[in-house]
Amino acid sequence: MTAMGPRPSLAIFNAMILGLCHRALVPVSAGLLGIMWRFHLIPHACSYNKGHCVFGRAGDAFEMFDKMHKLGCEPTVVTYNILVNIRCRDGNIVEARRLFDEMAMVGVKANATTFNVLIDGYAKPGEWTRLMPPAER
Repeated sequence: MTAMGPRPSLAIFNAMILGLCHRALVPVSAGLLGIMWRFHLIPHACSYNKGHCVFGRAGDAFEMFDKMHKLGCEPTVVTYNILVNIRCRDGNIVEARRLFDEMAMVGVKANATTFNVLIDGYAKPGEWTRLMPPAER
């Protein structure tokens, strides 16, 4: 492909990563992240967010999150929303809240999706009382 025509762009790689994820080929999409440097392309948060894929592969999402940090790629609110959602779905609301708190510490502003995911995470296991002030419990 590259020897016969134009070099693939970051947008092309991101589209291929997303397409592979939708076909449950997460390891192949992760491989694309690894070869982007050959084309002098640096994956950004969007590339990794697409690579997280949230198709029941929570371990992969957190592994990619660690790789992002190692490569100096700053996570976005979308990155954190994906990770908070994974932890809420796993029933690990304590870890979800830790990620939410980490967002504020690193300067990533939460959005409506972040709060909706957290509210849903608290609601499912009946954790509403943790949201109320102690006087109302």
